[in-house]
Amino acid sequence: MSEELNWDDISHFQEATGSPGFMLWQTYLLWKRKLDRLLSPHNITHVQFVILTSLAYLQGKKIETNQNNLAKISMCDVSMASQVIRVLVKKGLIERMQKEGDERSKFLTLTSDGIKLVKKTVKNVEDIDSKFFSHLKGKQKSFLECLTTIVTAESEVDGVKVAAGGLKS
Repeated sequence: MSEELNWDDISHFQEATGSPGFMLWQTYLLWKRKLDRLLSPHNITHVQFVILTSLAYLQGKKIETNQNNLAKISMCDVSMASQVIRVLVKKGLIERMQKEGDERSKFLTLTSDGIKLVKKTVKNVEDIDSKFFSHLKGKQKSFLECLTTIVTAESEVDGVKVAAGGLKS
């Protein structure tokens, strides 16, 4: 016979809806499923989309970036970012370029196929975001401010504090 279990002795949350972590998890999964359905026909995962769009943002701002900086900006650990970038290079969406005069220094850039894919998918992802978060009605700005507060307070990647949006604070 198994040991008796009293939920009130384990958690101070009486209901699952009282747990911010559990509710964030459920919200994230619902949102991610919608994104996965959108991205699947383009043969990319959500994390690949994040890496591609982070690079597109930087490239659009004329900021050269390497693999480590892209990992920090997208808040992925360096090992995972390295694996994802390797896959995106194989898919012909990103290429590694060498800085002139410095054979060891490489930066990343989107290929023309990568640029086309980003242009094709970003608006659709933003449309999903808009529809998904429309349930907040007039509270979107406040919700975004709450998320930004948490990200800013809690974000540290490889010992480096990273501000919301992935830029160093």
